[in-house]
Amino acid sequence: MNELPKPIPFVLLSLILAACDTYPVAAPSATGALEESNLAPTVQLTEPNSESELVEIDGEWNRYTNRRLGFSMRVPRQHYRFDADCYWNETETDSSYRPLGGVVPVVVIEGEDRVFITSEYYSELKLPTQIPSGNGYRTEFDGCARVENDLEHMLASEGTSFYWEIVVWDVAADDDLEALVDAVYGECFRVGEKTPVEGNEFIRVQVQGDGKPIEESTCLLNGGYVFFYAPDLGKAATWLTGQSYHFPADAEYSKSYDSQMVESFQFIEE
Repeated sequence: MNELPKPIPFVLLSLILAACDTYPVAAPSATGALEESNLAPTVQLTEPNSESELVEIDGEWNRYTNRRLGFSMRVPRQHYRFDADCYWNETETDSSYRPLGGVVPVVVIEGEDRVFITSEYYSELKLPTQIPSGNGYRTEFDGCARVENDLEHMLASEGTSFYWEIVVWDVAADDDLEALVDAVYGECFRVGEKTPVEGNEFIRVQVQGDGKPIEESTCLLNGGYVFFYAPDLGKAATWLTGQSYHFPADAEYSKSYDSQMVESFQFIEE
């Protein structure tokens, strides 16, 4: 088996400072609906940086460019989260903090060989209590904390809800793609069809399992993925997209930014 291609090195940038502010528990009160952001650019570099930038396109979009990793793509300026905020719900059957949906600014958090595209923050229910209810229990929460996303938090995250983790790899030759598939998706998978991306000089790689029917297969991908490969540049970019939208525009999920983000992806010369 070919040796796994090494991720492209990158100088670690700390773009988002960690913070976690808990709402008062002693005097709970309803919070208002989350106001829309002022649509200012949502990545603030801690120091002057010529290797990456986030530039405003219009009221909906920024374009993110990372020259060291060698790619660019459109990033929405904000998106909807059901847990953007919290409110105190006081009724005859419920005395608890509950999630409050709203729009949240989108940020790009840079790591050594990858970037995370996600919301600037979200809210987390705290201090759960089990309350008897009918034949079972319901959970009430006496606290609510705002969690600011930073690199440490994202590296510890599992799943793909409300974020993409885009990893860029050095790929010396086509043969290295098999090793990359083993590392990212699992050793039972293999490189499938490679399709040119219209209007671009890179291809989209499909990942294949064992080819058996779903009920018999032991090698199935659980959710969507993106796998781009630029042979002339010796680079690949991979990320998991899961089974649902990650960047909805509203509470009804009537519009999502996900597909336009993927379509806007470009490899660039370092």
